[in-house]
Amino acid sequence: LNATQQAVVAATQYSAEFAIDESPPDGLLGLAFQSIANTDSSPVFTTLVNQGQTTSPVFGVTLLDNGGELFLGGTDTTAFTGSLTFAPLIVTDPPAFWEISVSGASVGNTRVVTRAQNAIVDTGTTLLIVDPTSANEIHARIPGARSAGQGLFTIPCNEIPSDVSLTIADKAFTLSADTLNFGPIEEGSNECVSGIMGANEGESDYCL
Repeated sequence: LNATQQAVVAATQYSAEFAIDESPPDGLLGLAFQSIANTDSSPVFTTLVNQGQTTSPVFGVTLLDNGGELFLGGTDTTAFTGSLTFAPLIVTDPPAFWEISVSGASVGNTRVVTRAQNAIVDTGTTLLIVDPTSANEIHARIPGARSAGQGLFTIPCNEIPSDVSLTIADKAFTLSADTLNFGPIEEGSNECVSGIMGANEGESDYCL
C-alpha cells in the first residue's frame, strides 16, 4: 500500500520509556485521529483510505510475543476464532481516540465495577489502566493482591487469577492469567505486578 504526501516525523530525543538500552526503537505508527497528531496531519491509515489504497476502511491488530500483525484494509479471519463483537465508537469533537464504552468489570461471578465508563483502545499502552477506585475494587476481590504504590498492585505469582473480565457491548471478555501477570516485581520474587493499574488519565476512565 502506498501513501503519498504522508507526513513523517523524525525524533531527535527519546523519552525515558523508549530508552535505547531498554527498548531499541524502530518507530511509532499512529493509528488514532488527526486532531492529536503533533503535525496536525492525516494519519497514515486515513491517508491510505482517502487515497483509495484499501479495499475496506478497517484495520486490525494481533498482539503476540511473536508473530504479531497489523492488518490494513480489512479483517484477517485467520487471526481469531468465533465471531467478532462490535462496540459503538464514542465520537468526540474533534475525533481523537478509538474510544468505546466498558459497562463493568467482574472477578469470577462477582460484579465489582457496575458503572459504565469510557475506554480508549490503545495498542501502545502496556498496562490496562483504570481509574483508582475501579482498580481498588477489582484487586480487593483478588486473593493476595495488594497495593504497591503509584497505582500499581501485586498478586502472588502462583495465584494469578484467570477469571477477571471486562464487559464490552454486553459481552464479558476474560483476561487470561498470562495477560494479567506482568511479571515478578524483581528477580526471584513470589510477588508479580498486576496488569491492571489505577491512574487518573483525564481523557477517559479506562485505557485498554
